Amino acid sequence: FAIIMCVNLTVGLATPPMGLILFVASSLTNLRIEVIAREMLPFLAIEIAVIFLITYIPALSMTLPRLLGFL
Repeated sequence: FAIIMCVNLTVGLATPPMGLILFVASSLTNLRIEVIAREMLPFLAIEIAVIFLITYIPALSMTLPRLLGFL
């Protein structure tokens, strides 16, 4: 559950209407938010695909806890 929550949180921080990561990156690099958002789109698409994979294929998100002996 925590893995899914963390990945969802990063998508939420990177997309509008809030997009806090966009504002931080914009102020650090002195680039416009539109430029940063356009360059971030491929990474965001991959991250959304990963969310679908770890949500609908539980073995992907449960492998590490099983290997560490938590389950």
